[in-house]
Amino acid sequence: MNLINDPWIPIRRKNGKVERITPWQLTDGTDADEIIDLAAPRADFNGALVQFIIGLLQTTFAPENARQWRQRLQPPPTPEKLQKAFSSVAYAFELDRDGPRFMQDLTLDDEVNALEEKKREERIKAISELLIDAPTGKTLEDNTDHFIKRDIVSKLCSSCTATALFTLQINAPSGGQGHRTGLRGGGPLTTLVVADNLWKTCWLNILEKRDFLSTSGNPERVRDSDRFPWIDKTRTSEGGNETTPEDAHPDQVFWSMPRRIRLRFGNQNQVDACDLCGGSDDVMCRDYLTKNLGINYAGPWAHPLSPYFIATDGTPSPVHPQPGGIGYRHWLGLVQNSQSSKGKRRPARVVEHFVRDRQSDRRLWAFGYDMDNMKARCWYDSIMPLILAPGEIQKSYEFYTEGLINAAQEASQETRVQIKKALFKRGTDVRGDLSFVRSRFWQETEADFFECIKELRDALNESHDVTRILEKWHKRLVREAETIFNDVSQTGAFDAADPKQIALAWNELRKSLYGEKLRKLLGLPEKTQVAS
Repeated sequence: MNLINDPWIPIRRKNGKVERITPWQLTDGTDADEIIDLAAPRADFNGALVQFIIGLLQTTFAPENARQWRQRLQPPPTPEKLQKAFSSVAYAFELDRDGPRFMQDLTLDDEVNALEEKKREERIKAISELLIDAPTGKTLEDNTDHFIKRDIVSKLCSSCTATALFTLQINAPSGGQGHRTGLRGGGPLTTLVVADNLWKTCWLNILEKRDFLSTSGNPERVRDSDRFPWIDKTRTSEGGNETTPEDAHPDQVFWSMPRRIRLRFGNQNQVDACDLCGGSDDVMCRDYLTKNLGINYAGPWAHPLSPYFIATDGTPSPVHPQPGGIGYRHWLGLVQNSQSSKGKRRPARVVEHFVRDRQSDRRLWAFGYDMDNMKARCWYDSIMPLILAPGEIQKSYEFYTEGLINAAQEASQETRVQIKKALFKRGTDVRGDLSFVRSRFWQETEADFFECIKELRDALNESHDVTRILEKWHKRLVREAETIFNDVSQTGAFDAADPKQIALAWNELRKSLYGEKLRKLLGLPEKTQVAS
């Protein structure tokens, strides 16, 4: 199968029809049946596939300037124009032929065949191990695969195999000795601007050619293997060899290949069904070859689809999802810059570009794996409103927005602290996790936050005083903090709770909520402390 010429990408049309298309059919259809979304059998596959399409567009169809970018947004280019552009790299996107294969090590077959039988068998892995959340190694040995069971996936069709391979390579977590992580580390956070159809979603995350080439990598590295590392013998990390941005073309940020893998396909005697998507195929993949010491991407690399934390010494680190999900509390760093004593949080280049050019309001899609070394703890996937302000008020808007979030951060933290004081004696080693308090706080106030920043933008646009909006947000934070405190402290789950202790903690919470610090974060004048 060729990933440019053959239909393999699962999509959903506006009329509800689900089918598979070639990449260049992205703009196929009328308004009634336009392609609105991806329709893979797994959420992480959808996240990978949209990056595949964006990477293909950025690699072969990047606009020369802002005018050309706007011209291609609406109306979109015809499928024939996309086919012409994508065909220029079709040679690099063969999945199952002899010779170079998409995202697969060119010489691994020969290397493994040269090994003695026992070592050769150790290099063969079940196809299920391509899935990041599949149980492997010690999990299987200890029989602790409670939630994601073994042997559920034993064969994959070509479409799911290609997607699983790409998903692993761009998210690659640590995989044991010498098994390299992805170019952005294991399980990076990806953030995209989202529109109402798949073409616009992809195109909104494309940079002008000059901007992209200056992001990361060396534009003077023009060999095929500098863009698509599987075209030639793998630049392995044996002997401590590293691959820096100077060693590769910028295109390789989309096509990084940290893992050495070679798929093994087998023809079926009859058409069989894929264990993931249920689709029929006469060619199935049941296992693959692998070997450690793949490409070791040594930074600082900068991927245009990921936000970064910039340390005080200037070193960038890609952001990774953390327990608790993704929501408006991450607005600082996902949508606008944020500075602290530890460094700077910077949005993904594509988001930064979109915000800077002040396009119309859209949505922000943030997703990625929360990894604990080799273990996938959770897949986070969130879409939130992307509410932007015009240039003349942008600085004021961002200033007040940062105040709203910092105030929520302070209120949620103080709520957790006082609940702990209410329920546990000072110095007690608290067993259990109280992080649910803060998670609930953020979740319950999220809709109000987005309503608030819309009002804030409108007020600033009309040169109105924003004090009323800030006071409204302050009242909302107070109400939520008090509600959560009462719910948790009166739940009855803590039999040893002391009423006096609860009352003291309640008073401390109220003093904090109405105190100088919280109001200062919002830019509000201090008020007289409330009575206990």
